[in-house]
Amino acid sequence: MHRQYPMDILNVIAYIHEDYPECIRLLEKWELGQYVDMLIHDGGYDDTQQWDALTVEELTDLGMKIGHARKLIRKAKDYRPENKYD
Repeated sequence: MHRQYPMDILNVIAYIHEDYPECIRLLEKWELGQYVDMLIHDGGYDDTQQWDALTVEELTDLGMKIGHARKLIRKAKDYRPENKYD
């Protein structure tokens, strides 16, 4: 079972995990902040450019609810980072 984090805790997590601020910021913005631990740490999806290739099945296997998985995929496909760095 994955924990749901209140917004102030997400800020602490973002501070601790400075390597992933964009991922955490987007999940929080898209109201999917409860999946920070599951997606980034458990799943290893710490690059937002990978997110639009995820499937509902992959996300639900990690523990995400189906509706939230669809939301993440939809938002990720629409997301275009201002600065792409490879």
